[in-house]
Amino acid sequence: MTKLEIRPATRDMLTRYYGRPPKQSMRAWIGFLGDEMVGAAGFVIGSPYITIFSDLKPGIRGHKKEIWRGAAFIMEQAKRYKSPIMAIADPDEPTAKRFLPRLGFVFMGTCTDGDVYQWQA
Repeated sequence: MTKLEIRPATRDMLTRYYGRPPKQSMRAWIGFLGDEMVGAAGFVIGSPYITIFSDLKPGIRGHKKEIWRGAAFIMEQAKRYKSPIMAIADPDEPTAKRFLPRLGFVFMGTCTDGDVYQWQA
């Protein structure tokens, strides 16, 4: 099995990954299996809080150990921030509501985009 390689994302990489340039200021990383971009994750920097995000392509879905390795890397990066970090559980991602609490996020409530979770280092 190919090991997940995590690289700091450039604007060009994010544009290729999503098919459009990022709309917001963010700090992000791209996960690669071989030459294929299989995931993106990071932090949207806003006020008064920071929102964590992740997006997985089908090419990584069967590699649970690599997904956890990538998540651990991102949560280590989260420790750099002093303000609370928010996450919105994607209603189209069936594992999100189980995954976020396993990373230390606490359910806070629901908004129009989905269930809201918070993490504090």
